[in-house]
Amino acid sequence: MTEALTALPRRLTGAFGQNSSKLKQFAFDRWFGQVAKVKRAVKSGRAPDLTGTETPYKFGYCTLVVARAQRDADAFPDADHIATIKYLISSGAPKDSSDIAGLTALHHATMSTQGPTLALVRILLESGANPVNAATSVTVRSTYRDMGSLMSVSAFTRQTIGLSTAPQPNTHSRSVHVPLKRELVCTVEAAGNETAYMRIATTVFTKGVGRAKAYFPAFKSKDELVCKVGEVLAEQPF
Repeated sequence: MTEALTALPRRLTGAFGQNSSKLKQFAFDRWFGQVAKVKRAVKSGRAPDLTGTETPYKFGYCTLVVARAQRDADAFPDADHIATIKYLISSGAPKDSSDIAGLTALHHATMSTQGPTLALVRILLESGANPVNAATSVTVRSTYRDMGSLMSVSAFTRQTIGLSTAPQPNTHSRSVHVPLKRELVCTVEAAGNETAYMRIATTVFTKGVGRAKAYFPAFKSKDELVCKVGEVLAEQPF
């Protein structure tokens, strides 16, 4: 394998920070979409546990296929990343295996549309890949209850002691806003969200600003939010 690498274009090594010459043979064949070699390894029993990982990033085997396919997928003779990932999934490779950053093959596939990436996304979704990573996300029910205008602790303190406060848009003090498109303001209550609520509270306490507040990406619908508690955002001006 090492000798063969010397004949490959330099651009093949180091993609996504990976040095393909350090991959084990089985991972190497997946990385470059060598489906015939992958099949032979699995059928002969030489393949490692398909639920395992490779590289210090702990990439699952489906993630390895996606990461390489996004970068010069046709640079290796007979590369077929689509057939490779189909065979891996049919052979029991987990579709939702997370790396050290909590990202799955599907998450990596959304980072670029190069090569056959869109086809790989379709295959992953049709095979039941979950776009929500339970290890880093929680799902909560949202409540829309008007509690009047709200004021931040800093603004309240400055007003109380007589310090000037820069005017804030009304949107920064509203307690509720049922979304028409994407923007919303809601309340997440502990009742009915017990487990998710505790994960959010724990993240706020351990990673939040002053152990009092934190900001998370959230998406899905107005009545049900998927909050990425593994990804705390920078402090916002509201």
